[in-house]
Amino acid sequence: MRILTATFLAFGTAAHSYAEGRHGVEVLIRTIHPELQRGRLVALSLRDGAVLRRGADEVHVPLEDIIRISAADVSGARAASSGASDLQSDEWTVFLGSGDVLRGRVVDGFDETLVMDTRDLRRVSISLESVSRIVSPRARRAAYDESRRLFERAGPTDDDVVLLTNGDVLRGFVVGMDAESLLFDTGTGQTQVPLRLVLSARFAHALRQTPDTPYLVLSFKDGGRVTVVAFELEGGAAEARLLTGSRVSVEMDRVARVDLVGGRWEWLSEHAPISVESASMLALDWAYGVDRNVRGGPIVVAGERFRRGFGVHSRSALTFALKGRYTQFVTWFGMDDDSGPFADVSVLVLVDGQRRYQQSGVRLGTLTGPVRLDVTNAKRIELIVEFGDNGDLQDRFDWVEPGLVRKK
Repeated sequence: MRILTATFLAFGTAAHSYAEGRHGVEVLIRTIHPELQRGRLVALSLRDGAVLRRGADEVHVPLEDIIRISAADVSGARAASSGASDLQSDEWTVFLGSGDVLRGRVVDGFDETLVMDTRDLRRVSISLESVSRIVSPRARRAAYDESRRLFERAGPTDDDVVLLTNGDVLRGFVVGMDAESLLFDTGTGQTQVPLRLVLSARFAHALRQTPDTPYLVLSFKDGGRVTVVAFELEGGAAEARLLTGSRVSVEMDRVARVDLVGGRWEWLSEHAPISVESASMLALDWAYGVDRNVRGGPIVVAGERFRRGFGVHSRSALTFALKGRYTQFVTWFGMDDDSGPFADVSVLVLVDGQRRYQQSGVRLGTLTGPVRLDVTNAKRIELIVEFGDNGDLQDRFDWVEPGLVRKK
């Protein structure tokens, strides 16, 4: 089986001078505890957790307590969260079956492998079997907006599909790609398609991998992201191991955010509710959104965009099984910016049927939280959004970054 592989150039002297001069990058660490930790990140590993330097002092943060490490450069962190990027005119975007995203210039290809130069990870070699979608820099031009949107909205297919600049669509199998062309097998023979004519391509059977041990997801300031199953940071230089075992080097000043998956924190949006109730006054069918707002768009509250949560419409109730496994429930909430000035709801949280939190008069423009509730030994939790003063008018509401803290 072909798998994702990656190779990068070593830092050499530049990395050492960077580490010695900066003594780590300035970060904010969100943990399962209420307080944010701030300082220079001088060490991080999937064995020992993080070490922050504050003046002459060093603070150890246990790995299992970490939720997210964000660059103190707020604009960079928000760019990665919102999907914004500083892509240059010749940089392609490559989406992998793992959910990772690479951005850079296509420089070569061989033996069903794509080679790219990226600003985050330098030179990367990727098996085409790991790729789920590629997007040309030309696809960002306004002239191609309509054809690109139609292509992206199309349903899944059993073969690879390539969109050309003239609107034509090729179906078959991508067998190779380099800096000049894409090698495509239509079933009647192979043909070379110049990359200057390619807008986008979808791959039908991308290799999908999910680690079974704690891992980190690195989100970069240019919008890219990679999943690593081993990570060692000392000063400004970091060595990481990808899902497939390949070792890479990472420049931490290009990282906007590091998320830990598999610690004591669990995102509630990764759990399916055991019960869902939805009853608008006009009997409209509002399906709840998972990591999206109720209309299917991004979760945005008070001008800030979030990757995790639930989008609902009043009245709604989402019930989740806890099974006595957790100690805390934490959430933020607010009206989605896609709602309107008449939106008004009441919020209620029940734990094992008992009211633990309530707030009325929730309106557009305010993010509320964090709300922290003790759920030790609890069996279930219910997140309820009731009609407000204006009935269900414009009531598009978000549970923002709800999560659970596991018992030790």
